[in-house]
Amino acid sequence: MARALSGRDMWAVLAALVLYHEIACDEGELLSEAVDRGLDRHPWIIRVFAIVTVAHLLNWLPRNIDPYAWVGKFKKENNG
Repeated sequence: MARALSGRDMWAVLAALVLYHEIACDEGELLSEAVDRGLDRHPWIIRVFAIVTVAHLLNWLPRNIDPYAWVGKFKKENNG
């Protein structure tokens, strides 16, 4: 199995992909415009996702209620 990228390298890949998309996408397809459409259809889902993601990245959530930490815990329990 291939080795995963480091966190730093993955952030660089994500930044490059976002930049590429924002330059190359069709009119009306910026990521922020996609979020706007999501907010029109499912405002609470989009807001909760954004808030939880930011809270996770800023380490504001205790591990026992952090859904991203649950993924890591599940992976460790089932792979190692």
